[in-house]
Amino acid sequence: MNRRKCQLICVLSAVVFQGAAVASAQQKIEIFRGTQRDGASEKNVIPGQVTRSETTAAPAATSTAPQPDVKAAPRYSPEAQEQILATSRSLADSSFQSFRRGLMPLHDHLDQLQFAADSEFRLAGKDGQADVATRYVEQLRRVELALRDFNAPNAVGWRADLLLAQAMVAQAEFDLATVEGDEEQADFAGERATILAERHLIERRFDSSVGLASLPMLLHAEMLTPEGAVRGREMLVQVVDQTRRWNELGAGIGRSDKLATAEFELARFDFFTAFDSPEQDIEESFTAASEASGKLLEQKMEFYKNGTADLFEIAQAWRNMQQLVEFAASTKTGVSPDVVESSRTNLELLVELATAKQDRQGRFAADVAYVSLLNEIATPE
Repeated sequence: MNRRKCQLICVLSAVVFQGAAVASAQQKIEIFRGTQRDGASEKNVIPGQVTRSETTAAPAATSTAPQPDVKAAPRYSPEAQEQILATSRSLADSSFQSFRRGLMPLHDHLDQLQFAADSEFRLAGKDGQADVATRYVEQLRRVELALRDFNAPNAVGWRADLLLAQAMVAQAEFDLATVEGDEEQADFAGERATILAERHLIERRFDSSVGLASLPMLLHAEMLTPEGAVRGREMLVQVVDQTRRWNELGAGIGRSDKLATAEFELARFDFFTAFDSPEQDIEESFTAASEASGKLLEQKMEFYKNGTADLFEIAQAWRNMQQLVEFAASTKTGVSPDVVESSRTNLELLVELATAKQDRQGRFAADVAYVSLLNEIATPE
């Protein structure tokens, strides 16, 4: 498998495992934008990746520092930029407070921190990228310290969570060194990120062997390693098949929205890899992924109505759809007006749900800030 696919799989690897029953996946999806890849269309690039020629050997880690595309980036007024920065920092702070108090799982917190940082990168000029990257490293170090303070080695998943947080710190340090042009530090941090990802996998495998980690959780850990990334589609198919069997048996871990999540991840994977496969039709792959994302959002909405899904799950589902649309729109893939209008309508509904939340206790403040930031980013002035 070529380097571009390996990069893409690593970026997508953390998406499969959302939901209350498996709330232990760290989402690492970047805002979709990138730089030109050698021999490719200027628009057909890996989302959120620094690209090189496919003949270049892959390093120990791949930069995930968002790379602003000046030509394609939305224009925000000074007032809108100020509001986005304020909301992103409010999100990071309220999310950490919820995590520190045990009201939010690590993986939801990491996703919200990543989105807050991505949002600031959208606005940062070249001179400001290092500041954003430095702040993100500090935020992740704070997460690692909080986990150490929990000091619960016998708690389910604590060792694996700590290793995951450490791996994310190393990855962020790699990103920072890349932005600053420090190749020596980047090599060191990249190697450390790979080692920690492998140790994280060992812990997840142990948890899985005694029934304390689900298949999606184990798959996430596998795909964060270089070896696991190569087998990305094979493992995604396994998750879909197993979740479908659980669904047919009426098990909660096979609930229809969880099956829709697994099916969407596989469809999105196929869409991205279609750009490198002459056997796959890009337009058909996008249509399939778009339909799967719509189904996922509908399922989350239904479960939200009966109180078995939360606002954050719906927001994640909408963000999945929007990222797909943004990436497709940045390529030669056709995006129908109906898809764009559906995304806009769903965002309006999501904002209404968030506005209706009068209770800001627990983790609600962070989740509402997450929705607010989604809306501010999606509606440039």
